[in-house]
Amino acid sequence: MPTRSRRPSVLAAIVLITLTLPNVAAQTPANTFFVSKSLVGLAWNGTDFIASRGENASSLLKVSLDGKTVAPFAPSFSGKNETYIAVSDGNGGFPKDMLYVSSLKSIYEVSPSGDSFRVLSTPPGVSRIGYLAFDEVGSWGHALLAVDDNGLLWSLSANGTAKVIEDFGVGLKPEGLAVAPLTFGSFGGDLIVSLERKAPQIVAISPTDTSKVVTIAQFPNEEPERVLFIPSDSDLFVAKFVEGNVLKITAVNFSGYAGSLLVITEADIFPTATITVLRAAGPNVTETRIYQETHPHFEAAAFVPSGASRSSTVHASSSAPANTLPGGVPIGEAVPILVAVAAAIAVIAFALRKKRTT
Repeated sequence: MPTRSRRPSVLAAIVLITLTLPNVAAQTPANTFFVSKSLVGLAWNGTDFIASRGENASSLLKVSLDGKTVAPFAPSFSGKNETYIAVSDGNGGFPKDMLYVSSLKSIYEVSPSGDSFRVLSTPPGVSRIGYLAFDEVGSWGHALLAVDDNGLLWSLSANGTAKVIEDFGVGLKPEGLAVAPLTFGSFGGDLIVSLERKAPQIVAISPTDTSKVVTIAQFPNEEPERVLFIPSDSDLFVAKFVEGNVLKITAVNFSGYAGSLLVITEADIFPTATITVLRAAGPNVTETRIYQETHPHFEAAAFVPSGASRSSTVHASSSAPANTLPGGVPIGEAVPILVAVAAAIAVIAFALRKKRTT
């Protein structure tokens, strides 16, 4: 009888401790690994990540899928300001696996090996080229698409010719872009753009009428940074600028969402960053929030087929900061966790001792 009465108290203590660790619990579907401070760009080339780091001057890195190996990539290339990377799928006249990298007012073409590079285009009237993405659907001619800090939205051909698709004006700050799959309701094949400032929102632009700009989602008090197409059976990797980590969210969290769009908000100015799925049925777009974190400062992101993953275990490169535990938890923040876990072990041990003596 005494034994039966003690078991619930032990279980209650364990549950209570679990509930007091919301930050750890929030990371359950995800892993992190350290790459470099000031991490900005992130692209998957089929075997490795090509990443960029730096805010004023930037350089490129080659990062293994598990984060264990971080090495310089294209070491002779030196970018200006934040740089982003897009990898060609071989359509539209762009050589397959060629990398395209933004650097201040220009876009560079970098060989897959990183051994050579050249300026592809410096669009007239450009302020600063930001994020890059390819039209992998074909409704925009498989062009290379780019955003500009001054509100311009660019389309570039393989010979470097640049034309303006849309001028949002100064202030709205277009940040991310993707072409919606043809199955994305009434907006299939549209160019989807995230506008980060003033009225944070996601808009759709029709390839047949670029003057038609439709708001499909709003993100008040957030900073919509990235828009991505969700492929089937793929893990999501998101770069964290301040922390230098890459966050991994496994494919199971996107089950049933393939063919939809993903919006990632930044949490630079506002405190909360979120990851939200957008699904379309006709002209109606619904939002499903699948992840939330406080002040992670998300930047670029990439999906990787889950079959490429050899393990879902957290790994850290040899350059990981010494003041973190596996998974990127700072030691200072982990102290209460360790104390709580120790307390739970002590409670269990005490209960077991009492059981043996009764």
